[in-house]
Amino acid sequence: MDIANHPTVFARHACLRSRIGGDVHVLTYTEASTTAVDALVTHLQAIHTETQYDTPRRILVDSSSVGTQPVNYKMDRLRNVLPGVNTPHATRIAVLHTNSVMMRIVRVLLSTLTHNNLHIRVFYQHERTAAIAWLQA
Repeated sequence: MDIANHPTVFARHACLRSRIGGDVHVLTYTEASTTAVDALVTHLQAIHTETQYDTPRRILVDSSSVGTQPVNYKMDRLRNVLPGVNTPHATRIAVLHTNSVMMRIVRVLLSTLTHNNLHIRVFYQHERTAAIAWLQA
């Protein structure tokens, strides 16, 4: 099987989706690539569609094992999808990442995407428990 003939199969494997508890969606990157960013956006759109309008959305994005995704591409894609996350309850997105200079830059860029009902926080990979607690609070 090759990526040219089956792009969606490979995209799903670039960012895996699971759950913690029933209320926290976990999106785990398995590679650093534009394909992984596309898969993340597809998962975010699916979560938004599948979740009832009046239900809070809690999402943990784990990129701690692969490092930083292509920053410009990721920001462009997220700017298109995140403003559409409009619900009466706050949507919380926790991002797990390695401690790096690039992550400090990404943290600042992600803060530009927040609005009234969308809250994004970046946690270091060793703060996974704190990230989940923040999502569930």
